[in-house]
Amino acid sequence: MMRGKYHLLIVISLLLLCVGCSKVAESPSSYPTTSGVRFYGDHYGDFLDNIEGTQDGGIVFGGSTYSYPGKGGKGFIQKTDAKGNILWYKIYGGSGVDNFSNVHTTSDGGFIAAGSTSSFGNGSATERNDLFPDAYLVKTDGNGNLLWQKTFGGIYRDAFLDVSETPDHGFIAIGRYETSTYDCIYAVKTDQDGNELWIRYYYAASTFFWSQGAGVTTGPNGDVGIVGVIVKSNFAYDLNTFYPTFISLSPIGTSLNLQTVSNSYPEYKNCVLIPFTNYGYNYERIISRADGYIIASNVVDSGQNSIILYKVDFKGDVSWSHQYSGISGAQINDMSNNTDGGVLISGGETDASGLNYTWLLNTDANGNKIWENSIPITGFNAFAVGAVAMGSSFAIGVNMISNDENHTAMFGLLHVDQNGKIVESNK
Repeated sequence: MMRGKYHLLIVISLLLLCVGCSKVAESPSSYPTTSGVRFYGDHYGDFLDNIEGTQDGGIVFGGSTYSYPGKGGKGFIQKTDAKGNILWYKIYGGSGVDNFSNVHTTSDGGFIAAGSTSSFGNGSATERNDLFPDAYLVKTDGNGNLLWQKTFGGIYRDAFLDVSETPDHGFIAIGRYETSTYDCIYAVKTDQDGNELWIRYYYAASTFFWSQGAGVTTGPNGDVGIVGVIVKSNFAYDLNTFYPTFISLSPIGTSLNLQTVSNSYPEYKNCVLIPFTNYGYNYERIISRADGYIIASNVVDSGQNSIILYKVDFKGDVSWSHQYSGISGAQINDMSNNTDGGVLISGGETDASGLNYTWLLNTDANGNKIWENSIPITGFNAFAVGAVAMGSSFAIGVNMISNDENHTAMFGLLHVDQNGKIVESNK
């Protein structure tokens, strides 16, 4: 099925057109400078998907690089100290196109990456392997050395968008599973070595047309919270009528949120639907709490981009919600815990003149705004992809698409203080 839903593949294809060097340059001095930003990556195309704090007080970066002529994309993991000095940078994958959507720390001090691959599994068995990848998990040690890699899925286009470690030191990965007539939310539980323990499919019927898991987290008792998006029909997709969804599972994969939901959609028995017309992007994020989850979803309300931040219990009942739009219509890319029991949301927005900003929103435990900040990155179409609390400051991962054709796509690190103001890093 060739449909417009594969936004990431479009980005990847554009970046691949820019390939022209044989080696990743991790921090070349020839990059343009912007006050406060430390630049990384290769200017032929590096796309950052997330950042996260590490056990030793450093930062891990995860994403995909497209700087290898004739070899397609590769997943990458970069480890730095707290100031952003590179400790190591490694790539993963094979001869096809391989991508990481999220990289997270694990309890053993290593890392787990989720994405897609056409180098291994079913993805490598088709002639058009760049269009039919398998879902992909990669486990490394603390130095980025490969411990194992596993593929999952069928003969069509499958991908993992997120992964979470479970109390038994295994993993739960979620994403998309495609058939010839529909796509569905795909959840796979593995042991600590990546061996499959169980699989769940949600909205796995042709009447649903398309659904995709976007974020996953493990709750305090080993319960699993999943967020995603549903499209009712091809017509609804064309109209951009999407529905964010939340699914709560027990540690063995039994659905916990079984209450009846909207009478307009009585067939949806195992999730909570919060419908918004013209749902904007396929980004939802979820963080666990002792009594439930905090969820953030991108929406378009009255023609303006915004996010809905809401708290749910394990059954999906909403206890509070807030809507935030930034200065001109903001979009979330990631959400992380802050030091006040609330969340730090990172994303981007564009003002009426077309100027792009990284966008940061810091909240208390009830989702009320503590501070909000929009930061322009001169010369770039820039947006924040994640934030890490570093004592009294925050480290922000930034994707940057340059207005200069000689510097196509890079990523960077920006430090801000507890009020969201830029702190000059020691480069």
